Amino acid sequence: MQSYANWWSEPWTVRMNLIAYYVQRLVISRILRRVFKRGLIMVLRMRYGNFSKLVHDNTIRVKHLERHGYAALGRLLSDDDCSAMQRYLANRVMIDRRETGQTFDIRTVPAGVKLGNFTTDAVVNCPNVMKIANSPDILALAADYLGYKPTITNISLRWSFPTDVAAADIQQYHRDCEPASLKVMVYLTEVDLDSGPHVYLLGSHKDRRSFRLRSYSDHEILMKHGVGTVVTGLPGTAFVIDPLGIHKGDAPRGRARLLLCIQYSLIPALIYNIDPVQYHGDLTLDPYINRLMICSDRTAV
Repeated sequence: MQSYANWWSEPWTVRMNLIAYYVQRLVISRILRRVFKRGLIMVLRMRYGNFSKLVHDNTIRVKHLERHGYAALGRLLSDDDCSAMQRYLANRVMIDRRETGQTFDIRTVPAGVKLGNFTTDAVVNCPNVMKIANSPDILALAADYLGYKPTITNISLRWSFPTDVAAADIQQYHRDCEPASLKVMVYLTEVDLDSGPHVYLLGSHKDRRSFRLRSYSDHEILMKHGVGTVVTGLPGTAFVIDPLGIHKGDAPRGRARLLLCIQYSLIPALIYNIDPVQYHGDLTLDPYINRLMICSDRTAV
């Protein structure tokens, strides 16, 4: 799982990453961020070379994503696929996202827990996860949108539970701050208005950013931006967002929600420590794309 890097207990290389992270946070202008991204792509090409793009025509979808920050992907998984993933996860341990240290499974969720995250090992070895994360269609879309071969910087499987406790931070409107990123999200349970749908404010990824990261109240968003796009759907429904836009995963009021989230970026998330794990599946995985998630002895060109 991801954990926040600690300035006081980490080696100097991690401290340099933290400095770089906060420096890029100072770049709030859209024009300057575009220049920063182009420079970053040039550095990546000089270090790793050009790469052979997958032959997929994503022109329409990329233009839609560039304009709105959101695009629907349809159903990527069948009901049977989603059921198999839920069966696999049924006995796997979750960790309370509040960092209380509580661990539990789906049958023993403690009262008041809003979000439960599975370990990286459980996530990458869950049926269909790495197949989706390394789908040629999705990798081509990420590469076309980001401008270079993507790196998977996070894969998570998370249950959101209905409780009477106040909404968690990610259940309130917010922006992410990692530069040049894209998130693919897949519902593994049916999601309606009462089971925690994702909400995205179309076009908000183009806004001038503020220095301070914060949450926005529903009332503030309604007054300034209007109503966001609410994403509901059957198990297997997928969509992609630019996480710089304002978004939230609504707090469930009825059924719990299980969500798969895959983040693609140009560079690793500088503020996190990520420990790669062993992958026990039979897919041959690109070592560059998967290097942060999977130990190198299970990847191949």
